[in-house]
Amino acid sequence: MKKNELQNKGRNELLSLLDELRGKLLQLDFERTEKRIKDSSQVKKTKQEIARALTAIKSAK
Repeated sequence: MKKNELQNKGRNELLSLLDELRGKLLQLDFERTEKRIKDSSQVKKTKQEIARALTAIKSAK
């Protein structure tokens, strides 16, 4: 998700997005340990999206 897309969302939307991304990261970690993951860069991309969402939440205060 792009930075300006995150800035246009409300705080509640950002918090729900953050929960969704953390769940996705957890699922990717399980798949990585079971060696079922095909694109290992998804873990890094998801972590970056989480960081962007957290930054948008902090700047929205």
